[in-house]
Amino acid sequence: MADVVIVGGGIVGCMTAYELSQADLQITLLERGGLGQEASSASGGQLVPLHLAADGETSPLFEFHRGSTYLFDELVPALEDASGVCMGYERSGVLRVAEGENEHDRLKQTFTAWQRNVGMPVSWLDVDEVHRLEPGLGPNVLGGIFSPDERTLSSARFVEALGRILRARGVDVREGTPATGIRHHEQQVHAVETPQGEIQTPELVLAAGAWTGLCSQWFGLTVPITPLRGQMVAVRPHTPILGTTTVSYNGAITPRPDGTVTAGSTTEDVGFDDRTTVDGIRGILEILPRLVPALADATLVRTWSGLRPWTADGLPVVGRLPGWTGVTFASGHGKHGISGAPATGLAVRQLIVDGRVEAAHDVLSPARFVE
Repeated sequence: MADVVIVGGGIVGCMTAYELSQADLQITLLERGGLGQEASSASGGQLVPLHLAADGETSPLFEFHRGSTYLFDELVPALEDASGVCMGYERSGVLRVAEGENEHDRLKQTFTAWQRNVGMPVSWLDVDEVHRLEPGLGPNVLGGIFSPDERTLSSARFVEALGRILRARGVDVREGTPATGIRHHEQQVHAVETPQGEIQTPELVLAAGAWTGLCSQWFGLTVPITPLRGQMVAVRPHTPILGTTTVSYNGAITPRPDGTVTAGSTTEDVGFDDRTTVDGIRGILEILPRLVPALADATLVRTWSGLRPWTADGLPVVGRLPGWTGVTFASGHGKHGISGAPATGLAVRQLIVDGRVEAAHDVLSPARFVE
């Protein structure tokens, strides 16, 4: 018996369990593989809400992620103290760069719109300023936008910290345990089914990432969340040559505290195929020396991939399922599950514990997929 069963042990599921466990509830967390092994492992760990205002316009989705990003300032020290895991949290900002004249003009237009609309500090760097900030950038970089309020952290360590804390709090974390269905009566959940037997519960949270669309069929509907593969690489330069996470229109490069540089990523519609491929990795590796020429001589450390949960309309699905009692969705964040996890976990806690129906924005509700 559990007060709440959470299906999915990625960063969103773990963050939701963390929030609910603070309310003295008995939580069972089911994960088909290992904690954080899918979309969370494919994340570059970039907390970049401005990605969600790329056209210069704000939206509820941008506001959701901007607010969630600022929650990390208090969340990270609390998690590190409780877990003993250093999460590599860096508040050094993000640099977006333009390669060539066409990208320069496009990025400058975005900067003008951001100055007017987004409510986050941004500054334009001309060609000399951008190379003073990052001397290792290639000669084709002609300008950039620096956003000091965006951040990075290690997504793997984020999940590791949460996993340690959840177990210490008595959360029943079951890795290698997929949820296979539900038992219900008159649209009230009574139990979640697994290969090891059912778990009785009045509350179910679906945070199953790319598998959420399949799980939604338990309720007689299909929420259009599908997997998109993201491949990543890590390299080790011979000497430190980049100090700031640098994003171009073709990819992102992030320096890590351990001296490595991670880069990515692809967005591939290949179903549930989570392989790394020669073509995918080659495309990422081609970006590295173009942006930072010295990275052509870096040592390749590893490659990996994960399946990100993408929703048909590009919005995550966060909220209560209409017509059902005890069913909450928390999925579909695409590339931005890391940045959206704190706000999502908090919203689910407010929905379940406090009964605050307004805790999640209406545009994110699963109601939009219910006929």
